[in-house]
Amino acid sequence: MKRRIYAIKTSSFFFVEGFGAFEIDKYNGYKNLTPNISAFIEKSIRFENYFNHTAATFRGLRGQLTSSYQLLGGFDQNQTGIGQINADKIRRKYQNTLISLPEILNRHGYHTYFATAHSNDNNLNIMLRDLSFTRTFGYEDFGKSKDLSDQELFNAVTELSLSEKLEKPFFLGVYNVGTHLGQDSPDIKYGAADNEYLNTVHNLDDAFGRFLKKYDKSPLANDTVVILTADHTAYPTPLLKKTFHLNDETDNFFLNKIPFIIHYKECRPQTFDSDGKNSLNFAPTILTLLRINDATNYFLGCSLFERRCPRDFHYYESIGKSYYTSENARIRPLKKKTEPAKRIKNFFALSEN
Repeated sequence: MKRRIYAIKTSSFFFVEGFGAFEIDKYNGYKNLTPNISAFIEKSIRFENYFNHTAATFRGLRGQLTSSYQLLGGFDQNQTGIGQINADKIRRKYQNTLISLPEILNRHGYHTYFATAHSNDNNLNIMLRDLSFTRTFGYEDFGKSKDLSDQELFNAVTELSLSEKLEKPFFLGVYNVGTHLGQDSPDIKYGAADNEYLNTVHNLDDAFGRFLKKYDKSPLANDTVVILTADHTAYPTPLLKKTFHLNDETDNFFLNKIPFIIHYKECRPQTFDSDGKNSLNFAPTILTLLRINDATNYFLGCSLFERRCPRDFHYYESIGKSYYTSENARIRPLKKKTEPAKRIKNFFALSEN
């Protein structure tokens, strides 16, 4: 399915930390929990029943940006996770392996950037640079000496986007940390302020709303696509499930529906039912949106704008050596001897290096 849109010169992508679609008040019944995100949805293209294909952040970001599975996560007991090894080892693991979305965009004239709440010396930023982002921005670039709150990060990203520091056309990825498990909002609270999940989500929504308000009044609104999604869903703690009325049987996995919302000038609001397809399809969908059709890659997913996909990975998920299916929009574990699990395991030979 081909889509004709105006010429996009800039792209801002928000990968919200641990954010399930069920945390948006449009889907959970809370009043004014996420008024800005809900209003953003109503004027955008959105994909319903869309799942994360892996977790947590190191796998989630790398997996989406390369449309792939990977065995190695951020942290493990053997101290060999991407978040625990040195920069040289990270670089060696990613040299001459998978082709990333920013690598493709670089070849097509884009300038690729990524801003996180962490230091530029953090292994997450190092990993992102080794995935071919031209430059990453850490808290040092915004005059801070510790991890940025969501309000600080979104304000910094707003000012960065409106400045002359980013060469056009640009692709700017953003990763926050304020909604991470165990956090509570240092700024905006929700209601009685006695629930950390409601507080952090409400604070995120406020920060995103402030970004949108300035964005809508700026020249960026004429040629920029803004996308809101997540690195992965929220971890299903007992409090999370109670807060958002999740089912103990069907919502007991670190895999669930996540938002994928796309907005640009003169965008015609539409809803697409992904029917359980997952975030392996993120990178191919972005290439379709930017009308890039001649990129060599190893992507396992397909564009969500296409009616048919010759590959069937987009219904299968993995977290390390645990495998799942989201076909028909419901997560179910897969036994390791099933054919999909074997195929994912075989792919690890490429993606873990």
